[in-house]
Amino acid sequence: AANDVCIIGYNASSTSNNQFVTGSSISPYNSYHFGRGVEQPSATLGIDGVSLNATSIQAGETNASAASFPFSINASRGTGTGVGGDLLFKFAPAGASGSSQNTLQTALQITPTTERIVSHYTHQFNDGINFNDTPTWVFKEIEIGQWNMDEVDSVIVLHGIANWQSIRDITVIVRNDEDVETRHYVLNDQFNKVTHTYYNADYFYLFRGITGLFDSIDFNAVTDGVGSEYNRGWITFWYKV
Repeated sequence: AANDVCIIGYNASSTSNNQFVTGSSISPYNSYHFGRGVEQPSATLGIDGVSLNATSIQAGETNASAASFPFSINASRGTGTGVGGDLLFKFAPAGASGSSQNTLQTALQITPTTERIVSHYTHQFNDGINFNDTPTWVFKEIEIGQWNMDEVDSVIVLHGIANWQSIRDITVIVRNDEDVETRHYVLNDQFNKVTHTYYNADYFYLFRGITGLFDSIDFNAVTDGVGSEYNRGWITFWYKV
């Protein structure tokens, strides 16, 4: 039997020690409300803010680190080739004047495919997160794949984005053959004499300059020493959906 568990719900059960479990084998508990219940009849009564906190180290402990004890928010898991669930962060932006409750909208969606889908807001460094009516922006990362930069001055990489004309803020990171000491480089750095980077409906086209930093034997590996393809780096960018 499991130890130190708390179980709430019909026929619910734990799977290991130190679990707090809520739910029911008949009907799921899928909406939780903390603070003063689901709603308050008047804003003047106050609804208070709610904080969700991991246990902290008490004051008085000198230079005690909590770095080894992360706070995890876990989405549902699949099995085998089945993907897991997304993580959604929602806010309720202001609506039209009236007494109707404002609608929740997804501001950040993190998918199992590592895409971060950012919706309905702009980020301002001084003012936090502000909602607006901008389209949904998706952040994506793809691998460059093999590229012997010493012998070949360019490479093409398939991006797979249908709305390719909305691609923005492209960054290309190149790593050397040793991939040590965080030696990663921005491809379109003029110091490295790179000609240019451009893209069309299907591909990114990456060019390295003649006699620049990348035109050397430090960037000529195509395998990782055990027969696997050596990925030269990554392309990251935003695009609209």
